[in-house]
Amino acid sequence: MGYQTANTMTTLELLAEAPRSVPELADHLKLSPPAARRIMRRLAHDQYVERVPDDPIRQRYRVSARGRALGAQLTNAEQDVVPHRSGT
Repeated sequence: MGYQTANTMTTLELLAEAPRSVPELADHLKLSPPAARRIMRRLAHDQYVERVPDDPIRQRYRVSARGRALGAQLTNAEQDVVPHRSGT
């Protein structure tokens, strides 16, 4: 898995736990705020995350309906996986 892909996946995992701001994500990911902002812009553009409306704390993001649907699809796909048998 590439560096950017890993950071994107970790970002989605962090947002699945709780809404977070770009500075919070940058801190967790050990990235600069501009690098974390680029990840968030890409995820928001693709509608996997959205800003928390009327956020009194700061501009935080959360997983969107599309992001939750993707998570559900991945969970269902995991259940459909047949274990690989060695020696066959």
